[in-house]
Amino acid sequence: MNKSYIALCGGVGGSKLADGLARILPPDRLTIVVNTADDFDHLGLRICPDLDTVTYMLSDLAHPQRGWGRADETWACMEVTKQLGGDSWFQLGDRDLALHLYRTQRIKEGASLSAITSEICRRFGVEHSLVPMCEEVVNTIIDTEIGELSFQDYFVRHQCAITAHRVRYEGLGRAKPSAAFEAALSSPQLAGIIIAPSNPILSIGPIVGLAGVREAIAERRIPVAAVSPLIGGKAVKGPADKLLAELGYEAGNGGLLAYYGGLIDGVIIDSRDEVIGANPGNLTVSGDILMKDAQDRIRVAQLCIDLLSRLT
Repeated sequence: MNKSYIALCGGVGGSKLADGLARILPPDRLTIVVNTADDFDHLGLRICPDLDTVTYMLSDLAHPQRGWGRADETWACMEVTKQLGGDSWFQLGDRDLALHLYRTQRIKEGASLSAITSEICRRFGVEHSLVPMCEEVVNTIIDTEIGELSFQDYFVRHQCAITAHRVRYEGLGRAKPSAAFEAALSSPQLAGIIIAPSNPILSIGPIVGLAGVREAIAERRIPVAAVSPLIGGKAVKGPADKLLAELGYEAGNGGLLAYYGGLIDGVIIDSRDEVIGANPGNLTVSGDILMKDAQDRIRVAQLCIDLLSRLT
């Protein structure tokens, strides 16, 4: 029996591990489930940042330094938008805009987000199953020192510089896993779930908060392995360490494990960090988890598969 796996991800770190897994697992053995709680409407277009980041990475179109957006990007539209006094705080490149135009058109035609994502992936040459976590609209809201902010206001406009007090996922209570996500969870071939080194609160929280996800994992006793987004107690990219601390979790990987609670069975941390002793119920593996290139991504992906085989 060919074992299959689910990867839960969002953001740049998540896209890198997704790419590594896609390089070592054939398409019929990997389902990549992507956070959609940071999707939003901007300039009249539906923007799905995490879906697009993962799509660009898997299609070898991602900007190698930024991680987000396309490598071959131009910015003429944003320059004119700014000249006209329009909303330019969220940067959209010209080629990126074409994707958002297409998605928005298809939504207006009645297509589901899953169907649209499948169309985009196919046309960009992505063979693996890359699926949104749900079809329903879910919005991450951050309660901060200056009031409630939508995710993109907090993350992009304010650069995560303000203090967060609470995070909630508006609409999550009426959302359910997308059909492809649900099918992957119920597959008899499912051998494990991999949580990418994405922000645990902003990217992974909404996915595992969907109705029935935690229950399905617990009922089937599916092993779950997470890759830490922290090295030396600091996030490789983004505000994961800052946000964990502001929401009352201890510094470093101990706080990460506390947030995930009983969800995970094992965790991969960087070899430069101390082995976690705060949660002896988890198997901790250490290695070089910094992913600078394709070979790094393959190495970390293999660590995940090896850890899951030990947890089975």
